[in-house]
Amino acid sequence: MADEFFQSDVRGLAELTDSMTKFGLALRDEAGKIAARTADSVASIARVQVPYDTGALRASVTTRSGKVLFGKSVKTRMEMGGRQIPYAGWIEFGGARPHEREFIPGGRYFTPPAVQSEPRYLDEQTRTTERVIGGFPWIPPPPQRI
Repeated sequence: MADEFFQSDVRGLAELTDSMTKFGLALRDEAGKIAARTADSVASIARVQVPYDTGALRASVTTRSGKVLFGKSVKTRMEMGGRQIPYAGWIEFGGARPHEREFIPGGRYFTPPAVQSEPRYLDEQTRTTERVIGGFPWIPPPPQRI
């Protein structure tokens, strides 16, 4: 019995690996589109709600989306402020600069619309994932040799 061994032949492993890579990329791309649309929507709401004086703060509310980390993930980012608008954090969160403004840890203009959009965002991500899975052109394994 020590001389006996088991041998198996795995068919389609290369095709499965190739399909999984392509599937992951397709899903990443679709998920990134949804994230970018959601961020744009939240930023649009925040842009209208921030206080307006010169318009600089409102104009600084932006979004950025793109592939990062060697093209292996997608990040979407909302921003407000910058070097030219150092007061943006104080407007968003409050604090003691230049005079006391109630400190709100979650912020006033970005967090509320983001929280409101979360259920819709998650639902859209779920439906998109199901669509990508259901419609993905999986590569079939090669025919079995007899």
